[in-house]
Amino acid sequence: MTRKAPAVHRKSFQTKFNQTPQEFHAKYAFSPTAKCTACNCKPHIRAIIMWPLDEAEKRGLIPEGSAKMPLLFPAIAPVLVPIKGSGPNPDFYIRTSMAYSCKQCKKRLFSTLAKAPSWCIVEINEGPDPTNRVQVGLN
Repeated sequence: MTRKAPAVHRKSFQTKFNQTPQEFHAKYAFSPTAKCTACNCKPHIRAIIMWPLDEAEKRGLIPEGSAKMPLLFPAIAPVLVPIKGSGPNPDFYIRTSMAYSCKQCKKRLFSTLAKAPSWCIVEINEGPDPTNRVQVGLN
């Protein structure tokens, strides 16, 4: 007599840890010391604001001449972010601020980010969309 293979439930995610994809992302994607900027609880969203090099030089954030050759200035190398544009070489941006937010403070974070200048790039990391199905082990 042969045994049937056990049924694999493809709708579950991390059944071993009993976590949703959003909880898993919030636990492992951010720094363990990261806190919500408004209420100091565990974050679920991260926002990074980046400035173009010419605007940062014009406003005195980086030294004169570093917008033309950013890789020659080792002082700004840790905050440089290459973003691929339409050309063959990436455009460099300066990471100026990073903010974390919990689920309750999400609306306040987004209203604050909407007040950023139009020439800034804002990267928002919310994790996986809760309406998407996570299917594990498809062939």
